[in-house]
Amino acid sequence: SAVEYDFAEIQGLHHRLFCSDQIVSSPQYKKFWDDLRSGKSFTARYPRITKSGKEIWLQATYGPVSDAEGKVERVVKIATDVTP
Repeated sequence: SAVEYDFAEIQGLHHRLFCSDQIVSSPQYKKFWDDLRSGKSFTARYPRITKSGKEIWLQATYGPVSDAEGKVERVVKIATDVTP
């Protein structure tokens, strides 16, 4: 609800939907996903874009989840809107 979408609208879409073009095109964003794929987790405050185009800030943890062989199969995100 913080990003103004219903689950059905975003299911199966990439995370970049919630990020500015500047973030998505940055080397740091690519490294962020490479690091998640390798099993590294992150906790920080992140700017995100809502459905209506408004910027919000999330305090979030991204945690990779591995299968029985140790391969990352998904990433779980737990976030709270901390927009001032």
